[in-house]
Amino acid sequence: LLACLDANDSKSYPGSSTTWYDLVNNYNMALNGGVTHTRPMTGLSYGMTCDGTDDYMRGGPPTGQVGSTTAKTYEYWFKLQNFAPTHNCFLSMAGNDANNYKWQYVYVATNGYLQFLYGDNSGYNIYGGSATQVVSSANVWTCVTMSIDISRASDDRVQIYKNGEPVTVSWNTGTRTAFYDGADLRLYIGAFNHQTPISPGDTMEGEIAKVSIWKIGLTAQQVKQNFNAQRGRFKV
Repeated sequence: LLACLDANDSKSYPGSSTTWYDLVNNYNMALNGGVTHTRPMTGLSYGMTCDGTDDYMRGGPPTGQVGSTTAKTYEYWFKLQNFAPTHNCFLSMAGNDANNYKWQYVYVATNGYLQFLYGDNSGYNIYGGSATQVVSSANVWTCVTMSIDISRASDDRVQIYKNGEPVTVSWNTGTRTAFYDGADLRLYIGAFNHQTPISPGDTMEGEIAKVSIWKIGLTAQQVKQNFNAQRGRFKV
């Protein structure tokens, strides 16, 4: 496990801080805009609430750089409040906040489909695609897991799961032979930025309860075990 940010753990978020603390290493995230820590219903999970306008979380160097691997897994517990935005961005990275094709970008489109784009440091959208509908309605806690390992067969390098179960992945045109994952990638949660001065876009409107990142591509069994261990607190 490389990083874990948990809105329900007081060690990760004490309740009044402007920093969301990583429980594993030091990949701490600064809260920007007006991100709030809310519990919409008694007995259910807390979440970091973003308004879809200017709220997002950003890692700062050197602790914000989550790269230097060719295998990785992202697990993301979230609840969308609005499907209207074209891109509800979960998580993104960009090399030194620049438009240099060094990015990883995951978002939910208006149809509830998960979209992902990877740069290879030379061309846009070289390694991307979409997954079948991962969100069917607003205000429902959902766990999306993306397991990446470029040592797998070409069409199997990115595996996506909704609530512990695999979903179908469709690829965009591209070679799918590699993606950029260098140490200069800066982590964002709830928005996408690839420019300086910083001007994040595709901000998410909803709540983010937990983000976990592994430096390996988890297996289907591991993904399912992790989901089952956490689903109770989200009433899923």
